[in-house]
Amino acid sequence: MMMRGGRLDEGTLRVKVIRGWNLAVRDFLTSDPYVVLTSGCKRVKTKVINSNLNPVWNEELTLCVVDPRRPIKLLEWSNSRSSRR
Repeated sequence: MMMRGGRLDEGTLRVKVIRGWNLAVRDFLTSDPYVVLTSGCKRVKTKVINSNLNPVWNEELTLCVVDPRRPIKLLEWSNSRSSRR
């Protein structure tokens, strides 16, 4: 982020989502997890890993951050029932 004229310019945030382990069961015996990264109204997500409680994504998510003072949220969801963890 750069400061220009008393205002913060937007920047790019890169987050490497590597893996999850021992995730909660959200379906009958398993889950279809994915990760969502948000900042304001900007949103990016990983691919869904089907039927896995110990998923490996190994993905880099890139998010344009307009206001660095706003919180960044990282949530893990299950695709089958759209249930947040």
